Amino acid sequence: MPRPRNERQALEQELAELPEQIAAYQRELAATPVENRARREMREWQIRRDSERGDCRGAGALDGRYARL
Repeated sequence: MPRPRNERQALEQELAELPEQIAAYQRELAATPVENRARREMREWQIRRDSERGDCRGAGALDGRYARL
């Protein structure tokens, strides 16, 4: 896939990929044994982090932040 032409397109592409990334983390979390606490905590943190990124980077946030580009 060609690289995005500017920062706005890169952020839009990243936003579009977040649901797939979160689903992959959730599958890994489900497959991780309960005894492996460190790995489970890492996956839970990644899910929270990406969920928050998706919430704050809606189209409105991009329009306001990168309108000058």
